[in-house]
Amino acid sequence: MSELTRIEALRCIDEVYPTDPMVLTLGTTVREMLLVTGEKPNHLPILDSMGLPAAIGLGLAQGLAESKFGKVVVVEGDGSLLMGFTTLTTIGRLNPSKLLLIVLDNGVYGATGGQSSGSDTTDLVAVVEA
Repeated sequence: MSELTRIEALRCIDEVYPTDPMVLTLGTTVREMLLVTGEKPNHLPILDSMGLPAAIGLGLAQGLAESKFGKVVVVEGDGSLLMGFTTLTTIGRLNPSKLLLIVLDNGVYGATGGQSSGSDTTDLVAVVEA
């Protein structure tokens, strides 16, 4: 099985959720999504706020729980997710039906120079399932 490139993954995400509110993590993901889709009114780019996109998405999902939108989609990176790791426990406790958290895991802090994020030693799926 081959892995998707980040651009391919972003294209798939946009195709499945073309109009749902979407929170995009940090600069690289924002720039790549702009290449894929151009500027869109349903996209909320979170610049210079590593560790916060999942929390912002959670707040939006809670606030839009009764809205027409199917999901609030958060496109998060592994490094940013790990920086805001405590948000996962709140997401687990609240279990928001409208939140979809997608993690693009490249194993590095892309926004700060490519240092290892530590995601290779952290089972993110097991954490979310717990």
